[in-house]
Amino acid sequence: MNENDAYIFDVENPGSWVFTGEPVWISGWFLTKTGAIFSDIRAIIAGVPHMGILGMPRPEIEKQYRGTTGLPHAGFLLHVQPPLGATDLRIELLDAGHHWVEIWRRPIKVRKGPGRPAHYNPALLPDHLHRLLQARRADPTTSLNQVATKLMLEGAAVPLDTLPNPPFYGALEKPELVGGSQYGKVRVEGWIIHREQRIRRLVASTHPLVENELDYGDRERAEAALLFPDHPYAGRSQYFGMLDLDEFAPSPAVIKLFAELEDGTNHLVFTRRFHVRACPVWERPLPVFQRREFFDSFLALRTALSELGWVSWQVILQARGGFERKGGGVIFVVEEFKVGGRATE
Repeated sequence: MNENDAYIFDVENPGSWVFTGEPVWISGWFLTKTGAIFSDIRAIIAGVPHMGILGMPRPEIEKQYRGTTGLPHAGFLLHVQPPLGATDLRIELLDAGHHWVEIWRRPIKVRKGPGRPAHYNPALLPDHLHRLLQARRADPTTSLNQVATKLMLEGAAVPLDTLPNPPFYGALEKPELVGGSQYGKVRVEGWIIHREQRIRRLVASTHPLVENELDYGDRERAEAALLFPDHPYAGRSQYFGMLDLDEFAPSPAVIKLFAELEDGTNHLVFTRRFHVRACPVWERPLPVFQRREFFDSFLALRTALSELGWVSWQVILQARGGFERKGGGVIFVVEEFKVGGRATE
């Protein structure tokens, strides 16, 4: 157990910090002594963030050290697979000022693991190029490299997404990888059933101090009824809700969805990381399209990816789909850049 004047916490698992190639769960608990607010957790390995789950119920710990149970819940989970060459692991929490604060670090030994420290998610590329162009329009003197590095780290963050385990079945359909928000709210929808018990209520959260109950039990879902024709509630298994969200916290944000069953037990059924695009961000103007502007943004992102040690032209070329509406100019720039530069994998 670790304790100081500001907080008390324990990293309970794993028992060994020697990694042999398999993904490993890290679990524990954290409580503040000063009332400070922390909203997210991650592990940093070889410079890459591995996002976790903060705010898992640990009533026995909360009662023992805080005297009461409830929000914010004390438990946390991380899931990591360190790459070859990694020598240490640190755990960080996101404070109320959107700063990542290191609380714990230890050396690790990696006997077997992935050869690369991280992979940038190519599905984010059109959105990230869009953000870089917006940044250039907002301030023509801004350093695109700094903005690109921040976006690259967001895109390389390893999410901890969870799906329902039987006897739960369902889907979390919105938000998708990039999700829009407005006035501090994000729309959540999908469907869920339990094969053996009725789900009494669904509660979702994007922050350890806030929970929102979802509308569930009366919304029709014909596809679920066809999939589970013998289930008495599948036909009305759709859920919907508007979750409170800190729109300007670092991405990717997290959605945790809990189901309360008839027997009174609560279960985490979904965890989903998504990249928040608040309405004011979406609506920021773009510069008048010029090949030079796009090329500068493109080069800044490629440089940031190179610093991560992973550049793929197949990834970069996905930008074309997001910018075809610019009269084909983007295709010209990409092809020109391929000829002028050295394509590396």
